[in-house]
Amino acid sequence: MTLDETLNVFRAIGEETRLRIMALLVRGELTVSELTTILGQSQPRVSRHLKILADAGLAERHREGAWMFYRLAGAAQSDSSLSAVLESISSMIDAGDRIVARDGERFVQSREARAALAAAYFRENAREWNRLRRLHLPESDIEARIIELAGEEKSDLFIDLGTGTGRMLELFADRYSTGVGYDLSHEMLSIARTNLEQAQISHAQVRHGDLFSLPLEGGCADIVCVHQVLHFLAEPGGAVREAARLLKQGGKLIISDFAPHALEFLRDEHAHRRLGFSDDEVSDWCTAAMQTKLWSAVEKLAPLQPDFVSVTYGAGGSTRERTHETVARIAKETNLPVAAHLTCVAATKDDVDSVLRDYWAAGVKHIVALRGDPPGGPGDPYSPHPGGYANAAELTAGAKKIAPFEISVGCYPEQHPDSPSVSADIEMLKKKIDAGATRAITQFFYDNSVYLRYIDRIRKEGIDIPIAPGIMPVTSFAGMRKMADICGATIPGRLVKLFENLDDDPATRQLIAATVAAEQCLDLAEHGVENFHFYTLNRDDLTFALCHMLGGAANILRVYGCGKAISFDDPEFAEMMELFPGFDRARSVIRVAVDRVSDSCGWGVPIYEFKEEREQLRRWVSNKSYDEWKERRYDRNETSVDGLPGLVRPAYVKKGDPV
Repeated sequence: MTLDETLNVFRAIGEETRLRIMALLVRGELTVSELTTILGQSQPRVSRHLKILADAGLAERHREGAWMFYRLAGAAQSDSSLSAVLESISSMIDAGDRIVARDGERFVQSREARAALAAAYFRENAREWNRLRRLHLPESDIEARIIELAGEEKSDLFIDLGTGTGRMLELFADRYSTGVGYDLSHEMLSIARTNLEQAQISHAQVRHGDLFSLPLEGGCADIVCVHQVLHFLAEPGGAVREAARLLKQGGKLIISDFAPHALEFLRDEHAHRRLGFSDDEVSDWCTAAMQTKLWSAVEKLAPLQPDFVSVTYGAGGSTRERTHETVARIAKETNLPVAAHLTCVAATKDDVDSVLRDYWAAGVKHIVALRGDPPGGPGDPYSPHPGGYANAAELTAGAKKIAPFEISVGCYPEQHPDSPSVSADIEMLKKKIDAGATRAITQFFYDNSVYLRYIDRIRKEGIDIPIAPGIMPVTSFAGMRKMADICGATIPGRLVKLFENLDDDPATRQLIAATVAAEQCLDLAEHGVENFHFYTLNRDDLTFALCHMLGGAANILRVYGCGKAISFDDPEFAEMMELFPGFDRARSVIRVAVDRVSDSCGWGVPIYEFKEEREQLRRWVSNKSYDEWKERRYDRNETSVDGLPGLVRPAYVKKGDPV
């Protein structure tokens, strides 16, 4: 913390009542009424102290009907320096102090009173709950299946919609960093709080909230659980849509509810509006929800005017039909050039040819032809369909017979897991090109030298089609590492170190992810790369930010400085343009902090990003090796432009020289 921030903390807690309040909030959230009782002070006085603590960022509040709950602010729990200060102060307070001890006793009494109320509610409804439990499978079987569906990977944020007694928050407690349950019933929330407290689960909280419109940003949750809730709702699909909005790309939506039944007494006696749901009905809600989310991404990214957008489908051809419908809709309702992913998996040649004809009739002229993952997912053995296309080269040839499609294919800077060697990968790429492919998109990679050496090699092999680097921002490091293991992609040690110990800090992780992806693209641009293929994974916010930062590679000015990105709408941008007359087309400035040539800016930061110079550079590198390119960069570093007056540019060094 800064000196001012530290002083503000001490000013806020440097008063007896506020210090007592902080000591209580460390133990758990409390209502204003509970704090008034524990402290033995009037409500206006307690509220005034709470406001001071909230203004200082030490406490936060949320309203549930007429009740106002207070708890430690998120910063007070996640900021290590602030947390250390509070812990140090708490340790200095004598637990045997008369006032502190009395507060502690009253806190326990308050908790016991809440538990008594919850117990009374349980006793009143126990008979009906037992009868309801007998209407479906044993709870243990259901919970085991839910855990199985969720998988073993720990999530950042777990959200339980219609949390009820908080059972799902308890069940998943060791599988998330933060858990939040929402419910409209104040009685059930009271029970849930008691259950969480008794289970000593401090990293979960429950909130009063409308399941159709929650106060959370989209794409924030790794898992959203909707357990035994939908049958109470007038519009179950709306709750599913809200749940899908909250999910991160690759996140999981778990829905557990009654199958269709005819127990009419549940309507009158237990307020069930629906008597169960079929699998198709739930599937349709999920499809509609994800379509809404995808279409939102399309609308946001459309102004970037990409060369094309493509839509994938799941392993083994799952979601194939819905993907075809989406592709056709994009072609019909937008001006975006759209490419349709097509694979060989689980389909005959006749099936695939029929889809190709439908695409051509719908105005889709671009195909991304891939072998595809086996039905069991990446890592499972692949077997061609007996009556289908055996590989992407055959699929490409088949598509060309149907219509004059533009065809993109995949390629692999690092060896494909099913390939005997990189040489075999390159031979397969040649077959795809001979069959009619006009562009290749690489598997994602994080070490640019891998891509550049691959380009050197295939050019020497006579392959001259455009090879677009596949860029996949790290939305989840654990997920990315799993995908990299399956695909055979190398994760540089620098990347591992950057994301180390950030499992419980998603905000910092996302900031680093954006920075890493931007640096990767800028470094590739310095090596003459002009086109990028972003694997957006429906994370339109991160892709949009990257493209805005890149500004279309030719509109970025990189200069030495303090490590800061300056957008065109920043007041400082005009000052930078005065320092660099003639670069009025730039829309952003990247000031790169470096201590030596080989730091994160690549091999230096000369201004290569503008069209005239980049075209000259492209011609120069077209027949050069990666090592020749590095030597040129060493030479150019000696004459690179120092963008900021008064700063000393780092001394020129060669790789391996002491700095």
